[in-house]
Amino acid sequence: MAHMMHTDMKSGHAKLCILDVGNRTDFFDGELLQNFFKQVDNESEHITVESDIYCVRYGHWPGDHRHSLWKELIDQHILPYSHMNYPPLLVEEKDFPEPKHIASTIHRCYDGLIIGGGGDSTLNDNLPYLNTLLEVIKILVNTFDFPTVGICFGSQSIIKALYGPDRVSTLQIQKSTPEYGYMTCYLNDFAKKHPIMTGIPNSFVQCFYHSDCFLIPQEMRLIHTKTWSNEAYQIPNRKCFGFQYHPCFTREEAAREFESLRESEPLSIIHHDGETDLEVSKRFAENFIRLYVLRGFVKTTQSV
Repeated sequence: MAHMMHTDMKSGHAKLCILDVGNRTDFFDGELLQNFFKQVDNESEHITVESDIYCVRYGHWPGDHRHSLWKELIDQHILPYSHMNYPPLLVEEKDFPEPKHIASTIHRCYDGLIIGGGGDSTLNDNLPYLNTLLEVIKILVNTFDFPTVGICFGSQSIIKALYGPDRVSTLQIQKSTPEYGYMTCYLNDFAKKHPIMTGIPNSFVQCFYHSDCFLIPQEMRLIHTKTWSNEAYQIPNRKCFGFQYHPCFTREEAAREFESLRESEPLSIIHHDGETDLEVSKRFAENFIRLYVLRGFVKTTQSV
């Protein structure tokens, strides 16, 4: 007679807010991040992650009373996932919710924040949504120590919000070159011992597509490449991280951008170190959710 075995399984649930600043569907899509930060599954844990996408570049913010209309347009892929220069609905800056209201809504309704990348530049102070975004970041990180990850533009926005405009620049001004393509990332000594990098090798390949950069002190740096020393960071004593690369870009997603890039840049500028290591990307997402986002587990027993 077979004996039934019982194993303990921890289950949990988290909800993320994704602020999508993408300006066209073939560059960046909040849905890529939504799929990337989806769930954590292993022999002892099952964590389900929900997320909502807000198209902040077009005036769609958490706490906006028009959210149901926005959500319907997003679900139908009408905006911003269209090839139109502007979607059917464009909210002016004067009609944005107050940053305090946006931040308190995120803090109340979500467990973590992801700020994505796009074609805009944090050096452009004329972006209608940028000031609001920077104020929201300040409140969430400084006041609430809210779990936050910035990707590319998002990582630069965090640094500008918390440390000022002098801490963002371009790689050209810093006497380096734009980073496009698949580049090898190297963990700094600080990162090798950091819990967020548990299970991640000392070197791995990720997809880069940026010419802007952030300027941070050595003690904040997690990752470097052969061409630039500031590729990732943790804000000291905060649950806040930033990455210059796009961890959720597969070769298919990136191919469109590199194809269009070849029209304006020489082929030699595009790096080819391999393909994005999506297992590394997945492990980081799992570590971030488990260590910083999840508020607690429910213990269950399964029969095997």
